[in-house]
Amino acid sequence: MKSSYRILVYLLILCFAVSYVYGARIFEVSDVDTLNNSYIIQYESTLTSKITLDRIKNAGIKYTLRQDLENIMNGISVKLENHEDLHKCAEVSGIINIWPVRKMHPRLFTADNITGLGTFRQNSGFDAPGATLGIYRVIDCSSSTTDDLIIKGLEKATADGMDVINMSLGGNFQAWGDTPLGIVLNDLALKGFVIVVSGSNAGDNGLFAAGNPDSTPNVITVGHVDNFQFFSFVLKPSNDPKKLIPYATTRISLRFPFTGPHPIVIANTTENEPEFDGCDPYNKSLNGKIALIRRGDCDVRSKIENAADAGATAVMFYNTDDSLPGTIPSSIHFPSLSISKVDAEYLKKQIRRNSSLTVSFPEKVIVIPLEDAGKPSRSSSWGPTFDMDIKPEVMAPGGRIFSTYPRNLGSYATISGTSMAAAYASGSIALYMQATGLRRGTIDPIKLRELLTYTANPIYPDSKDENAKIPISVDKQGGGLIDIVGAIKAKALIKPSKLLLNDSAHFNGTQTIRIKNTGKKTTQFTFSHIPSVSVRGWFENQWVDTSSFVIEKRFAGVKFSNNSVIVRPGVTAKVKVIFTQPKNLPNDFGIYSGYVTISDSAQHQTYSLPYLGLKGDLHSLPILSNDSYPFIERADDRERFDREDQIARFTLFKGNKREDVPVFLYLLNFGSRLVKLELYHRGDFTQTGYLGLLELDPDFINLDTTAPRNGGTGDFRDTFKIWSSGAVSDINGNVIVVPNGQYQALLSVLRPFGDPNKQEDIMTWRSPIIEIARR
Repeated sequence: MKSSYRILVYLLILCFAVSYVYGARIFEVSDVDTLNNSYIIQYESTLTSKITLDRIKNAGIKYTLRQDLENIMNGISVKLENHEDLHKCAEVSGIINIWPVRKMHPRLFTADNITGLGTFRQNSGFDAPGATLGIYRVIDCSSSTTDDLIIKGLEKATADGMDVINMSLGGNFQAWGDTPLGIVLNDLALKGFVIVVSGSNAGDNGLFAAGNPDSTPNVITVGHVDNFQFFSFVLKPSNDPKKLIPYATTRISLRFPFTGPHPIVIANTTENEPEFDGCDPYNKSLNGKIALIRRGDCDVRSKIENAADAGATAVMFYNTDDSLPGTIPSSIHFPSLSISKVDAEYLKKQIRRNSSLTVSFPEKVIVIPLEDAGKPSRSSSWGPTFDMDIKPEVMAPGGRIFSTYPRNLGSYATISGTSMAAAYASGSIALYMQATGLRRGTIDPIKLRELLTYTANPIYPDSKDENAKIPISVDKQGGGLIDIVGAIKAKALIKPSKLLLNDSAHFNGTQTIRIKNTGKKTTQFTFSHIPSVSVRGWFENQWVDTSSFVIEKRFAGVKFSNNSVIVRPGVTAKVKVIFTQPKNLPNDFGIYSGYVTISDSAQHQTYSLPYLGLKGDLHSLPILSNDSYPFIERADDRERFDREDQIARFTLFKGNKREDVPVFLYLLNFGSRLVKLELYHRGDFTQTGYLGLLELDPDFINLDTTAPRNGGTGDFRDTFKIWSSGAVSDINGNVIVVPNGQYQALLSVLRPFGDPNKQEDIMTWRSPIIEIARR
């Protein structure tokens, strides 16, 4: 597909220094990563390859034509005889950009996830060859940022005229769509900017794990599926040089720093309880050897420290289950790697046969198929949002993706996560723009989000799964795997693209679908229903981890006012869909979902509208956990106060490693539109005894209107509040220092769908007696 213009794309929000200086005419990289003196040259759309080559020749530059790329972009690939001619080439009239041709491992494919800039891929085209990237750094190298910094980056991106803004960032469990950042993104989408956001990566942490800004209504939220294959470096045992054992280091595709051969030893400290391997100091020498240690029981840092103290030169971890080797935390600098349980058992058997066994680490790579290829990755979060919106809308490849990386970190890396998937989706949208000719000013980002949702392909479990013929829950995959070709071919505008049924108490059981025939032929749209499994994840008054989900075949009932409609070109038809909730699904906040499918006879294409509902009344959910929470804790010694009649005495002194200040800890089982901590005189919770809102430490919010849910029991995250100021703000906003005396705090949390003016809609907790005794 030939590109006749450049598509502006706002790429990743980056922490690291980027490998290329985008916007410069020459994109320099290390010669180690490139084919010697070989470059891809992009020229203006008014030129041809022949004219450009003639201009290069007339400039006195000697070259060899590698490939004419005119069929896929306005470009050529050449090898220059002299490197010094590179800058001469940059001065040739009509040449826009020059990129080095980068080396690639055999059978390994991806370049930059969006465009392919910086990498030529033999026998394939670039992902979006007409795209220009803008990169705006808003995250520092400690991986932290604030809304205002991100908004400033957005301001620069929009000022630069970007068409697609990709945001690979966010937080988990903050599933509100109207945070400050969300409000800005919604507004930008309405102004014509396509916003793509990575979904959160809390897939192990249960339902309602969507985040901010991925819960924003007008953005395109992307979850991730696993790649079809990935590559791995390997090690070889000395007993069998043909045996290749894949491993991971701090990254999946980063070579171990040793070459070998290197001796290896089984380092278990407990013969019968290997799960305790390496957690205690060794009573034997591991001097000069790689210590083979099983994961589990204690953290890897403790295991590494004990092995290093015993003289080990490196640590080789192995899994406790049958999963692929996991990466070592990047903060660990001691030589470490990991292998699978099966390969570790093989090595242990060989070591017991021959204690002189060694392993070597050749510069060799193998390609490994992924068992869950094309399926939603485990780490990709489950929704929905707190407003019961379906997020993500679509899925894209994001599990074990080989991509470019900063040169000082190896130039390439295999990375997993929704960040990769969002970049993939952004590149796909650039291709859609290229194919349709739509850009900012002519494209409607909201319609595009809807189009991508109903043209996506629902994903089904593995054929061996007992539910193989039933789609994976909408709550996990949204519309399904993004299908950009299907989006380009589609000849229907469908509203809404998502059927949001809400909970039982606010059930939206009757939905009206409007479908416009945008094709040139009269067509018949035929409606049908594909249910998905139900998912229950609330037990014993808390959201449970994904491993404790109950997956069941409990389906909603669906009826259509018309099973099919015949629609002429340019005409819009309306069809009512009547849902009934699953009768056999308990009222314990389980999620049911599925798809309304619409077959287009003229296009021979099927569209899928995801729907989702919750069985139960969210208003009745105990939003404020009372299972050993809330309580007050002393900051320095963690003394706990949890009874209303207890007296907690604080001097509010901070210094000399002491913090005699109160900390409020509580757990929220759901997001709340109102959370506040107020101070009263002891025992007087009337207007007379009211003093004001606690002036919490900086970075802590009082009177929070977009409060997140907790990630799990004991995970306080945003729900621990430090009060060291000894001050409150009164109803007029004046800050008042509270004198010494006895007080009590009142924590108020608004229930889902609650009215802040109705006391019955608010859960409250009265604190122990807080005695302020400054010295």
